[in-house]
Amino acid sequence: MVKRRHSEEMIVGTLSSIKNRLLICVAGVAVLAASGAAGQVPCGLPQNAALVYYQACLFRTQFLKPPGGGGGGFYGIVSTTFEPDSDANEVITSFVRSPDYQFLIELITAASKLPDCDWGLVCRKRLSASTGVIAGVHDLTSFLVVQGKVLACDGQYQAALENALTMRRIARHFGDETLNMYIQAESTNARAFDLIRYVLGRMPPDGETLTWLQQQLAAGGEMEWRPQETLTKWLNWEVQCLQASPDVLAGAMESAALKRTPEGLTGAQVLERARQAWEEVFKSVIEVLESERSPRDKSRALGQLAMKASFQMAGAETILEVGESERPPEEREREIQRLMLEERNNMARGPMLLMADLHGAVELYSRLAFPRSRVHAVQAAIAVYLIKARTGQLPQTMPAGLPKDPYTGKDFEYRATAKGFSLRCGAKFAAYGGHGPNPEPVQFEFQVTGRINTRSATRPFGVMASDPAGQ
Repeated sequence: MVKRRHSEEMIVGTLSSIKNRLLICVAGVAVLAASGAAGQVPCGLPQNAALVYYQACLFRTQFLKPPGGGGGGFYGIVSTTFEPDSDANEVITSFVRSPDYQFLIELITAASKLPDCDWGLVCRKRLSASTGVIAGVHDLTSFLVVQGKVLACDGQYQAALENALTMRRIARHFGDETLNMYIQAESTNARAFDLIRYVLGRMPPDGETLTWLQQQLAAGGEMEWRPQETLTKWLNWEVQCLQASPDVLAGAMESAALKRTPEGLTGAQVLERARQAWEEVFKSVIEVLESERSPRDKSRALGQLAMKASFQMAGAETILEVGESERPPEEREREIQRLMLEERNNMARGPMLLMADLHGAVELYSRLAFPRSRVHAVQAAIAVYLIKARTGQLPQTMPAGLPKDPYTGKDFEYRATAKGFSLRCGAKFAAYGGHGPNPEPVQFEFQVTGRINTRSATRPFGVMASDPAGQ
């Protein structure tokens, strides 16, 4: 009797699984059944790309569990450290070539080609970010990256580059409606250009494919950079989410650290103070961005604004004022230590803490040139690869008229390496664009298949051996 019941449960479970699979695949069937000419959006899809992305997330969760294995497994290959060639048992490559995997890629690609994408974000604090769902959509780009690398290893270079272009369209769909969405967009775009660099390093220089890629990137596709409008939108969104979530706001007001500062004020009054404080911070951000300073100086100034915002949220503006004063160093240090001890004993956070996530906006803009430097470097590198394709050799100097280093407005510093060449920006930054004690140059490495002239790999291109600067 027990065995029979167990068998019945197995049958019911199997039928349920099949039913779920059919339901999840409804949108996908439309994709595969209606697929037309390459580059066209299939008929029969919902007009909202977000709905198709969500279908892809459901399908991936139910039927595509990435394998583990050596070298970090599936997600190890997403990074630039590991490659499909290291998959000796072909567990991952077999997974990538499976029908279900291809089905998922069809769904993602079809969604990316739809012009409209409404994520359906709900303006409530606990639902506004939809972090789990959006993170799931971002995870779909891992499947594009891994398939792209496998395709490159198989010699299907243009198909691999198509995956990168799909990721760029996904980045535009993420957009800048909220800070979280913008971060996901930047991360996705970064993955797209990392995949392009990977494929270019694998691909024998081919003029036709390189020209096609050059045209695709020249057509644009970057999100429009509009900081004033974007920052205002993010601030309004955070305020509206808290206004629509009185329970969350009331809970924050009960925090001992916050309660000491706005004692006697209502939640709405404290929220208004927070809004005004962030408006002042963002006003300073816009002033920096619209100034005539160099991108490097702008990043430093924005980093300082981020630090000031941190002190304001911590209710420690006095410490910042002492640190920036002209007092003797020893006196400053003693006073700062006294104030820090006083703060620990009487912790009182500033109203800005209600919208602490907005601090990420200032941090993000402190790296304002980095996303563009990645794009410009790849565009400039394609021109170098084209010369290699046409002449069989890397150029001795950077060709004229290429995208510039956004930090300096000048050409990238161009060097030969043992494996290809590198493009270096005229700026040094610590991790995440900061200015720590050990800054590193912003540099992009590009590999070239075939033999490289290592004789010139120890000096910049264009510097003669007799030149002291090249010795």
